[in-house]
Amino acid sequence: MKIVNYKQYKKKQQSPGWFLLFWVGIILGGFVVWWNKERFVQDSYFLGEEVFKRFGYTSIYKDCFFYYIFRNRFELFVFIILSSFTSFMTSIFYFFVFWVGLCGGIITFTLFLKFGLKGLLLLFGLVFPHMLIYVPCFVVLMKLLYQFHNIGVGRNKMSSEFKSTLKQPIPIFCVAILCLGAIIVAGVLLESYVNPIILKKITSFLW
Repeated sequence: MKIVNYKQYKKKQQSPGWFLLFWVGIILGGFVVWWNKERFVQDSYFLGEEVFKRFGYTSIYKDCFFYYIFRNRFELFVFIILSSFTSFMTSIFYFFVFWVGLCGGIITFTLFLKFGLKGLLLLFGLVFPHMLIYVPCFVVLMKLLYQFHNIGVGRNKMSSEFKSTLKQPIPIFCVAILCLGAIIVAGVLLESYVNPIILKKITSFLW
């Protein structure tokens, strides 16, 4: 009879190593900008000064902006959920975390090279307050899906004693997903109606 180490399984289940991979993406993004700093600094369309100045006096149709943001955020939300039902879930999650870190690194270092300390203030204006909602929400979502997926995969390899210990009621899982979806909506509202006001005030202050 095969003996399963429950503690080792539980540790593996809860430690996907996303935090480290995210910082690898951040650092690599910094290197990408540094190696091509002339191109990034001279590109006036990518986080350029004129873009921010134009945003400062441009009117935003907030309802249209809301639907645009809502569609994009929920497409990502649904994609992550659906990917957890495939055999590529782990690879997709790792790539997603790395990609977020890479993009974050590119944006951060580009703003810093172009504007110095002003760039850090602009970065704050780009991510606040909606990222306070999105980041923990997507982390919890991915961790929940990761655990649920691994429990399903590992259940056939475990004894009946461990199967009963690891059972996670599907109704509770569905309620958790619905709650996270509602939190995403709150993030979309903040990104659509609050963030533009903050970013406009910051750009007006800087220029």
